Amino acid sequence: MTQSGFQTFTSLHNVLTVGTPLVIDINLKVAAVGQSVQVVEATYQRIETSNATVSDVMDTKQVQDLPLNGRNPLTLLTLEPGVVQRTTNGAGSDTHVFGSRDRSHNVTIDGIDANESTVPNPQSNIQRLNPDNVQEFRTITLGATAEEGRNSGANVMVATRSGTNVFHGSAFYFNRNTDYNANEWFNNSIGQPRPDLKLNQY
Repeated sequence: MTQSGFQTFTSLHNVLTVGTPLVIDINLKVAAVGQSVQVVEATYQRIETSNATVSDVMDTKQVQDLPLNGRNPLTLLTLEPGVVQRTTNGAGSDTHVFGSRDRSHNVTIDGIDANESTVPNPQSNIQRLNPDNVQEFRTITLGATAEEGRNSGANVMVATRSGTNVFHGSAFYFNRNTDYNANEWFNNSIGQPRPDLKLNQY
């Protein structure tokens, strides 16, 4: 930013993430000819001063590299603080955020509502997300602002990857099998065999 009679101000390496306003405070100071101020951010992790939300961003690398059950990036929601997942035999959508109901979530994809009307569960929303079409997503678990939050549970904002003019694609095969797994210690102690597990995802 430049203004006649003031120091030149430059701010570099400002990363804009989904669902977060980027605030850069600028103070123009009167200066002699040739003076300038340059601010270089070593990292984009800043203290949030514009709101009091508790949130986290999962970027492209995390979405593609972290283990996903069913190749659904939103299963990473269970890694967030304050999120509790029910056991397999529990009723409901099995995800609670800071004590909220399991149906109190809100998911938007590129700013558009993407909730199943009867059971708004982030992990099985109406859009079938996968690591290939998700750029990043932000999860707000506490203190969502008026424009971001609708429900008391997780408020998830997904940004999809942009397309190109180049034809490309991907193929995958994930396999989980009993033969690959060791038995649990408790099963071994009582002589119980490994649980049967067969999962093939193409």
